[in-house]
Amino acid sequence: MNTGLEAALRLGTSHVLFLNAGDRLAGPGTAGLLRRAAFDRPEAALLYGDALETGWDGRPVLKRARSHRTAPYGMFTHHQAMLYRCDALAGLRYDGRYRVAADYDLTLRLLRTGASAVRLPFSVCRFASGGLSQRSPALGRSEQSRIRRDVLNHGLWFSYAINGVQWLAGSVRRQFPRAYAKWRYRDAETVGLSDSLHPD
Repeated sequence: MNTGLEAALRLGTSHVLFLNAGDRLAGPGTAGLLRRAAFDRPEAALLYGDALETGWDGRPVLKRARSHRTAPYGMFTHHQAMLYRCDALAGLRYDGRYRVAADYDLTLRLLRTGASAVRLPFSVCRFASGGLSQRSPALGRSEQSRIRRDVLNHGLWFSYAINGVQWLAGSVRRQFPRAYAKWRYRDAETVGLSDSLHPD
């Protein structure tokens, strides 16, 4: 991540978006939508949107982004659905101490500077499941707790409370995938996103 960011800065790139192996933009028109959004909102240090995932039954589903104001309680969308303005990341990098939650640390530190964030009205990425964050949820929760204490000065008990809520949500997702899906996801085909599901 840092190597890519350094290369983007050397090239004078205005914005950067981090896609992991297997992830893709939501559809063939997404890059153009992001370019237009960055042009229309030059003051925004962070632009973010929804994500497409594969549901428990193999069908595409839409995971709505939460407001960036909920960042103290956890990541509000996938980092693959976030477009960062490069100059706003001056002095900020992914912290190698975190194997799972370095994206959360970077985003939280950016928002703590008072940087402007704008929610986009479209899906930005197609998230590939099976990554490290999904394989190691306990490590991710532990790292997020450390980050909240370091960046936000959250007390230990408050961090544990958030960790507990995240554990409960993860347990519901594993044990009752249908119920979780009804609460957290929407059927992508029924919300006018069929174009976004076509391969790039």
